[in-house]
Amino acid sequence: TALLASLAAYTLGRYEAKWNRPIYYLFLVGMMIPVHLTLIPLFVAANSLHLGDNLPGLVIIFTAFMTPFSIFVLTSFFRSLPGELADAALIDGCDEFGLFWRIMAPMASPGIITVSLFNFFWVWNEYILTLIMITSPEKRTLPLGIYNLAVASTFTVDWGALFAGLTLLMVPTLIIFVVLERRIVSGITVGAFK
Repeated sequence: TALLASLAAYTLGRYEAKWNRPIYYLFLVGMMIPVHLTLIPLFVAANSLHLGDNLPGLVIIFTAFMTPFSIFVLTSFFRSLPGELADAALIDGCDEFGLFWRIMAPMASPGIITVSLFNFFWVWNEYILTLIMITSPEKRTLPLGIYNLAVASTFTVDWGALFAGLTLLMVPTLIIFVVLERRIVSGITVGAFK
């Protein structure tokens, strides 16, 4: 999602064309549509395209839902980057692809890392969309597994197993947050000032 969104945000943020603003607003409208409103049509469409009850279909759906937010955040990063560096790179013989990969993407790395982390946290903790789309027990994600662990015993709860599962669910996000805390804060504050 971050790769796809960074390419789109670079194009929307760097180039002035008559179609940039309507496409940007179209992504904003996509960000305003709640996930819960689309559950039934999404389920029907995914099953008709044979994307229901499989993990690649779930990846495609997650990417579609996270792309508007990622483009919204990253477009402001790419708009704020100095155009003089891009012009100098183009004069020195860099092509557009090289300009993005060698100059603009490294300069926008705080935003790309922040968006990637927000997307990771959302996907890691997502429950309702996965509950609707995945029906096979062997393909369940961790939030679905913990829910099934909680309701498996009808009148008694195995608190030890439940808290072990919650810890297993929580530890990766805590490790990522502790390791990348400075990058998250710098990415958010750079985006706020730009």
